[in-house]
Amino acid sequence: ISQSALPYRRSVPTWLKLGPDDVKEQIYKLAKKGLTPSQIGVILRDSHG
Repeated sequence: ISQSALPYRRSVPTWLKLGPDDVKEQIYKLAKKGLTPSQIGVILRDSHG
């Protein structure tokens, strides 16, 4: 039985130093380069945990 599960915590980790505006700016830059949303997600995951 497959279901999506919500994260245990909905707060930002203390080790993450980027703010929401910084993440949005990075997404905009990657999108302008022509990357797909899935590629952008992989880059964000790999670079910021």
